Order: sequence, then structure tokens, then C-alpha cells
Amino acid sequence: MSPLVMAMAISAVVGIAIALVVAGLTPSRPDLAAAVERMRPQTLRSARAPDVGPTDRTRTESIGAWARHRADRYPVLRAPMEDLELLQVPVEEHYGKKAIASGAALVGCTLLPMVMGFGFIIPFGIGLAFAAFAWFVPDLTVRDRAKDSREDFAYAAVSYLRLVAIARRAGLGLVASLDSAAHKSDSWMFVRIREELRLARWSGETSWDALDRLAGRTKVPELKEVADIIRLANDSGASVSDNLLARAASMRDRLLTREQTAANAATSSMGIPLAVLAVLFLIAMLVPAAMQLSPG
Repeated sequence: MSPLVMAMAISAVVGIAIALVVAGLTPSRPDLAAAVERMRPQTLRSARAPDVGPTDRTRTESIGAWARHRADRYPVLRAPMEDLELLQVPVEEHYGKKAIASGAALVGCTLLPMVMGFGFIIPFGIGLAFAAFAWFVPDLTVRDRAKDSREDFAYAAVSYLRLVAIARRAGLGLVASLDSAAHKSDSWMFVRIREELRLARWSGETSWDALDRLAGRTKVPELKEVADIIRLANDSGASVSDNLLARAASMRDRLLTREQTAANAATSSMGIPLAVLAVLFLIAMLVPAAMQLSPG
């Protein structure tokens, strides 16, 4: 190697090293727009869990990510996102369970008839039918769980509104009342409300807008009603603790009426099975007697 080429190579290496040192010592200028965007509730919510790379996912989540990418383009195959948000079930994990259940149903319901000698076409059709049914089984399970959770959340929303009214009567401001009421319980409903209020405080959003957004994501109409009531209380600018207590009592009575109606409907539906059992019991008693009295 000639001395000129060696000198040029050494100069290039030294220049790159000096540039890297200067770049590392120079303070960077933050991007304010990006910083504000990271403080928004949507960004905070997505970054709330630790970043999970493709290599850190479980096998079920990896399968779920693959299945979600292909199923989201068809509305009929999509998972109930509001129910998953309410139950805080990871979306990829749910899609993974759907894909595994569907694949197991397809393989099992296809291979078993083939082993019994039914060929391939009919077993494959049976496997496809059972696979389609198995795809929606996790959704049905999540919907049943979410229905009970929404009922619990509705009663928690009424209790939360009463606690806000009590805090207002004690002399706290509206925002302080909302935060104080959210810390009165450690149940998962109050934890969700507390988390939304914390995100709203960091992003400069009003607390009632945060509750309204949470109600929209979880499909809890009672929580949306609470957000509307608190928004009206803020607009009035007066002490409205009595009004808040009255609205909470009205919501509670409505929930109790709905629960009583459901209980009455369940009681009425039990009449038909009981009538059928009574008829079968009478038949079981009369048939032996009739056989004994018959001349044959």
C-alpha cells in the first residue's frame, strides 16, 4: 500500500471518529411536536405496556398477529374490540386462541372421518364447518364475560357519581372531586377510571372528556351518562351536589328496574321446563297403571 493511500485511510478514520465524538457531545434539540404527541392519551395508552418485539412474543401471540393481519380486512371475522378493551385482553392473544381453535377443529374433524374411511371431500367440508364455528367460539366467550363486566361497571359508575357528589358537598372542586372519588376503591372499574383521569391530567384534557372516551371504548352507556352529567355540572359553575346525588339515584333505580325485569323474564321462562317435567312425571305415573288395567 502506498504512503498516500495509507495517509488518506488514516485521515478518513480519524475524521469519522472526531465527527462521532462531536455529535455525541453536542446536545440534541428535542422535537416539541413529537413530545406533545407522545403526551396524548392515545399514545400513552399504546405505550402503557412494555414494548414487545416479535422475538418477545409468545407463540400464541405470534400466531394471533399473523391471523389478525389477515382477518381484519373482513368485518365478519374481526374480534369484538370493545369487549377486549373492557376485559383488557391482549388482541394478539385473543386472535391466537381463535386461530388455534380453528386449526385444531379443521385438522381433527378432517382426519377423524378420513381414518374411518369417508374419503377426503366430505371430511374436509365437515372440517371447514367446524373450523368456522371454532373461530367464533372465543368471541362468544369474551362477549359473555364482557356482558357481566359491563353490568358491574354500570353499578360502579353510579357509585362513582355518588362519591363525586359527596366530595363536592365537602367543598372540593369538580376536578379534585373526580380524582378523589376515583381513589376510594381498588376495584378494577375504579382503577380504569383512575387511569383515564391520570392520562387526561398529563395531556391537558378535561376529565369528563376522558370518561366519555372510556365509555365509548368499552361501550358502557352509564359511564357516558356520568361524563355528560359532570360536563353539565362544570358548565353550570355552581354547587350541584344535590343534583349529582339525584341523578345517581335515578341511574341506580333504572339499573335495579332493569335487573328486576330480567329476573322476572328468567322466572317466566322457567315455567315451560317445569310444565314439561310435570307432564312427563304424570305420563310416567299413568302409563304403568294403564298397562296393568289393559286386558292384554
